Amino acid sequence: MNRFLTILKWTGISLVALILVILAVVYGISEYKLTRTYNDVPLVAVAVPHDTASIAEGKRLVGVYHCGSCHGERYEGKEFLNVPNVARIVSANLTTKIPAYSDAELARLVRHAIKRDGHNAWMFASGMYTPMTDVDMGKMISYLRTLKPVPTSDTLGENSFGPIGRGIIVAGQFPIMAEAIDHQHIPDYGQDTTLVGRGKYLTMTVCSGCHGGPELKGSNDHGMNAPALIIATAYKPEAFRHFLQTGEGGLSKKDCGAMSVMCREYFHNLTDRESDAIYAYLQTLPTQKTVASQ
Repeated sequence: MNRFLTILKWTGISLVALILVILAVVYGISEYKLTRTYNDVPLVAVAVPHDTASIAEGKRLVGVYHCGSCHGERYEGKEFLNVPNVARIVSANLTTKIPAYSDAELARLVRHAIKRDGHNAWMFASGMYTPMTDVDMGKMISYLRTLKPVPTSDTLGENSFGPIGRGIIVAGQFPIMAEAIDHQHIPDYGQDTTLVGRGKYLTMTVCSGCHGGPELKGSNDHGMNAPALIIATAYKPEAFRHFLQTGEGGLSKKDCGAMSVMCREYFHNLTDRESDAIYAYLQTLPTQKTVASQ
């Protein structure tokens, strides 16, 4: 009996020791990933205009690129994700953060998900914004620099990661955008000025983040249930334009949940030609299986 109890005791001690070692390894690796810097991606100058027309266009583009959906109605920052023991992610207060950034630093942040201090910008949509043209980037920066400071909520706080979240990071399942982007080979969709080419540029920089990346096959990430965009072929051009302007979808002009909200709050900023260009590009997509419906 004593021998059995001794074996049981040392087995328990061994298991506890193993668990502690695993936890220490997970913490160490996740901490490295959380604190890693990406200063090897150089800053590149971008021309920022300051005339009234450019600022007005920049405001429209900030709407098209739906910055407020993550950063709040007044760009004051907000809680973006909060899952107990996993992570709490908050978006930055653009009205107070932007003045500390140079134009080149802002362009790198938007395109490469790399903050001024070299750290990864967690949950930032750079994978979608990477191909943004210098012209659009410059005008957006010109508008964002006109924002008046808005106080950050006392409850906003900082990003934090729980034990499960750290395990997910180690497993490579928590997106580290600064690692995922191919910083050396940026797609240049903006050079094609045809209607379809313009539509591809807008689709890649406005829609791909929710709808499954460049292939647009749909996504279930974060429960968004975003369908493959081949669904657009079911619309006539006028109906598609109406949907983006109002959020009223299909022949019955039904509410389409989160997409309708995005249309009413952001995509109504698209011009008719931009809506038609997106429609024209989506008509070229091959038939795809909708991930979100599986």
